[in-house]
Formats: sequence, structure tokens, C-alpha cells
Amino acid sequence: MVLSKISFDVISDKTKSLFFSYALWGAAYPIISLFINAFIWRQTGSFINVAGYNLGLFIGLPFGFLFATILLRKINIKFTYILGLLISIIAGFLAIFLSSFSFFIYLTYGLIYGVGSGLYWSSRNYLTLQETKDEHRNYFFSIVSLANKISGMVVAFVSGWIIFSVESMLGYSATGAYLLLIFIAFIFMLLSGLVIFKTNLETPTIKKIWQLSISKKWNQVRIVAMGMGVLDGSMYFLPTLLILYFLGKENVLGTISAVVSLISMLLLYIYGKYSSRRDRKYILLLSFSVNFLLALLLALFMSHLSVYIFVLLCGLSLAFYWLALNPWFLSVMDTVLGEKKQDKFVVIFDHEIFLNLGRIVSVIISLVLVAEIGILPTLQFLPLTLTLLQLIIFAFAYLYYKDQAKTILRALWGKLK
Repeated sequence: MVLSKISFDVISDKTKSLFFSYALWGAAYPIISLFINAFIWRQTGSFINVAGYNLGLFIGLPFGFLFATILLRKINIKFTYILGLLISIIAGFLAIFLSSFSFFIYLTYGLIYGVGSGLYWSSRNYLTLQETKDEHRNYFFSIVSLANKISGMVVAFVSGWIIFSVESMLGYSATGAYLLLIFIAFIFMLLSGLVIFKTNLETPTIKKIWQLSISKKWNQVRIVAMGMGVLDGSMYFLPTLLILYFLGKENVLGTISAVVSLISMLLLYIYGKYSSRRDRKYILLLSFSVNFLLALLLALFMSHLSVYIFVLLCGLSLAFYWLALNPWFLSVMDTVLGEKKQDKFVVIFDHEIFLNLGRIVSVIISLVLVAEIGILPTLQFLPLTLTLLQLIIFAFAYLYYKDQAKTILRALWGKLK
């Protein structure tokens, strides 16, 4: 296939429906993630509460996947997808209507959000694996990312300025603006679910939930997923806190998020249209290099300018991380399923466990740093700490596949003894 000829017409009608549903979810996502974190920070001024909400999310996600495996034995995948959307938005309503100063309250809200997200992402990941072909996945993930960037750009910009205008220009409480935004997110979620409801999709046959031993190649995926989670976990809340702590209120948060999306859009589309499977490793290396340099800049030269640069570019490097890794994850899933005939849901659930294990480690490290050195040094050094940990995990994944990891671990263990 000539890559320059890839266009929207090559993907199936079902895949197009997935695209439109994912794009509508992408419009709601800045509100239920970015601005809910901002609201918790505004109400409590506590890094620990923001981290607690996200810790609950990452703990709840695997339980949502587990719940999905039970439900999918009895109901259509459309309903687990829609149920996940609705539970996710309920967590946002709770965080705004029943705000608190308790870490455990926000941990509970995060758990609810996580269970909903687990139901949603388990269904979404299965449908993506089922309805996309490997040769089209670079393109599909790119146009989904592009659509999310466009909708996210508009929603983030408008949302930030709505909150700022209601409070600073009209003199009303910002809580009312947040309630309006969460209702708008609810509408987007309903529309996303409606697209899926009207599409004829295959429900998986669930025979087993998890399998410890799958293949050596899959073990490498597990390690890489955990490494990706270490970085990804902090990105759920760190850029938001950096902006609100150093640069201003929600209008600045929304504007910067919109600028990041604008920068990303053209690059994402070019990558999806003209890249091939051979390019994935180079994109991964480039993404890591950019992320490392950004983290190093923040650690060495903490200032308003370095924060601007970091938050403008870290989202872009993360997007390309996922563009490189997601097609590879699905390609290995295809290989594993072809060789050993495991249920598709087994490998999807397994991948989610290790991804969220990395995310949980990320949040725990941030909480330990806040307790030991305070919030400002944590904001400064957390990205570099997690990037270096990710490098170690990625290196271990490479050595494992090359049969060198066990030798190194035995040597280290011998020295410790």
C-alpha cells in the first residue's frame, strides 16, 4: 500500500463510527479530567487531594475492566461502553456537588471515575482491536488523536474563559461555571454513546479473565506498558498544577491547552498519513528524547518560561509516545492471539493492569516527594525523576527480550548478597 494514498475512505464504516464516537468523547475529556483536577486544586489548594483523585482513578481502572468481563458475559458491548461513559461523568458531578477537604473522599471519587473509565476503555480497546487492521492503525490512531486535539482545543479554550469570565468579570462563583461545563461534558458523552448504540458491533466471548503466562514477547509489552504508565500517570495532573501554580487561573490553563492542541494537529495528521510501521521505533526514541530534555529543563531552570515550554511541549511528546506504542501493542496482540488463541479480552485486560501499575507508582512517587521535600520541589523534579525511572524500565524491557536481563539481575543480586 502506498502510504501517501491512505485516506478516511480506506477504513470500514464500523471503524468510522468508532472514530466519531471517540472524537465526541475527546470533546468531553478536557472537562472531566483537566478541569476537574483544576476544581479540586481551586477548592482545596492541596496537591495531595489532586493526587488522591488520580490515584483512585488508576486503582479503579483495572476493577472497571474486571467488572466489564462479568457484564460482557450477559450484555452487549455497546452497553458496557455507554455505562462506562455515564459512570465517568457521575464522578465529575460528585467532585463538584460534594466537594471536600478529605484525601479519602477524593480517592473515592477517583475510584468511581476509574471504574467507569475501565468499563469504557475495556470496550473501546476491544472494539479498536477488532475493527482496525494493522496497516491502517498508524492512520486511525492519528486521526483519532487529531480529532481529539481539535475538539479538546476548542473545549479547553472556551471552558477556561467561561470559568474566568463568570468569576472575574461577572462576579459570580466559579462553581456555577464548573457545573455548566460538567453538564456540557454529559451531553458529549451521551452523543458518543449514541453513535456506538446505533452501530452493529461484535460482543466478545469471555472465557477467562487473565492469564499469567502468555508469551515472551507479551512480557516485553507488559514491561513497556508499565514504563509508559510511570510517565503517563503524572501527566493527568502535573501540567494542570504547574499552570495554576505558576501561570494563572483557568483561562490560562484553557488557552495553553488549546495552543498545545493547535501545535499538535498538523504533526499528528502528517505522521498518520505518511508514516509506516518502520517509523514507530524512531518516533518512540524522539518522543523520549524530547520528554527527557523538557524534564531536564524544568529541573535545572525552574521559571515561568521553563514552565511555559514544558506544558506546551510535554503533551505533544506524550501524544507521539502513544502513537508509536498503541499500534505496536495491538500488533503484538494480533500475533499472540494468532499463535495461542487467547481471548482478546485477556490481553486487553492484562495490558491495562501493567499500564495502571505504572501510573499508580507515578502517583505514589509524587506523594512521597511532596511529603519529603514539599510541593514546589516536587513540581520541579517529578518529571525528571519519572523520566529516568521510565528509561530504566524501557532498558529492562529491551534487555529482557535480548535474554540479558536475567543475567544482569543475577549479577546484581550476587553483589547485594
